[in-house]
Amino acid sequence: MSGQDGQGTAGTYQAVDSRSCVRCGSDYRYSARFYSHMGHYQCPHCGLERPAPTVRALQVRQDTFDRLRVTVETPTQLGEIVIPLPGLYNVYNALAAIAVAQALGISWEPIVSGIEQFKPAFGRGERVQVAGRTLRLLLAKNPTGLNEVLRTLFSEGTPRHMLFVLNDNIADGRDVSWIWDVDFERAQGLTASLTVAGTRAFDLALRLKYAGFAPEEMTIIPSTPLRALEELIGSQPRGRKGRGRGRPRHQQQQPDAVAAKTSTKVSPAAEEGAASPQERATPFPGYGLATALERAIEQTPVGETLFIVPTYTGLLELHRELERRGLTPHYWEGRD
Repeated sequence: MSGQDGQGTAGTYQAVDSRSCVRCGSDYRYSARFYSHMGHYQCPHCGLERPAPTVRALQVRQDTFDRLRVTVETPTQLGEIVIPLPGLYNVYNALAAIAVAQALGISWEPIVSGIEQFKPAFGRGERVQVAGRTLRLLLAKNPTGLNEVLRTLFSEGTPRHMLFVLNDNIADGRDVSWIWDVDFERAQGLTASLTVAGTRAFDLALRLKYAGFAPEEMTIIPSTPLRALEELIGSQPRGRKGRGRGRPRHQQQQPDAVAAKTSTKVSPAAEEGAASPQERATPFPGYGLATALERAIEQTPVGETLFIVPTYTGLLELHRELERRGLTPHYWEGRD
């Protein structure tokens, strides 16, 4: 496994949960960092270091996007396991499963069989077939998770069709300033199509603009009609609420200001100044997640894959829409 040492783009956007030695408080030094605070660390002050693991991955090779070949060492076994999931984070998940299974006394063969026959769970790499396209659902709820999803999708330099859904409901967390800790720059120039949706679609569009995405690259679908959104924003107090963490005051923009700068979907009549007030208030190609999904699917050619990266309530809403269309069962129902 090749680590990250904090240099370059990956290091710039490391959302580290713990930097300090739990014994003396000094900053750890890393000889290898795989993501966030996960890696090989040592405290230069008191000498505390990463414990030697009893279950570890000696080598990781990627066969295909959905196929990782991992050489695993345990106290009793050395062997290769194929993980039918993308992403380095799923190597960690597999190692955790192996460690638990061995602690319970389960033999090696059932462990290998269980991992290699695993199917993606609800929203965690789940596949849905729609009109000749494949939808891949990749839940992302925090900066570390989204950074790893982006690394999984774009580290090979392959252009992807993307739909991002950013919500700020209670289950997501009201503060979405964490998107400024995400390495969206990694995806710049690699989106074959890009749709942005959710209750905080404008905030995400602004973040993507700072990451180098041109406004015309984005199809922005608000969660509500723009007039209703303007009334909602107008009813909220101005000030610190909703500002991006660490962003200078002159860079803070309300969603309606972002809309004016990022939307290129204004009707010809509106450009000529002859549009009705209703037309001027809705310069976007519809609203709501169902519309966003439809637009993103339309922009994805038949035979290709649309990658959807939602926050938690966005995933629930998306699943309800797929269930309504008869494309997938309820997520709590058993699958073949």
